[in-house]
Amino acid sequence: MNQSMQTIPEKEIARLLHLAELSLDYVSLKEEFNGLTELAAGITGTRISHINLIGAFHI
Repeated sequence: MNQSMQTIPEKEIARLLHLAELSLDYVSLKEEFNGLTELAAGITGTRISHINLIGAFHI
């Protein structure tokens, strides 16, 4: 197989479907995500942290 070709992980379709079923409103969840990232940064001793929920239509 050509090593430059990327393969889709085995459970990726199920993950995307589950994420879509949640129907998350990313705009309204921004404050909650900010709190979680601040907590994660504090726990890990870093200045910043990020949360990424990458779906089929959100990048």
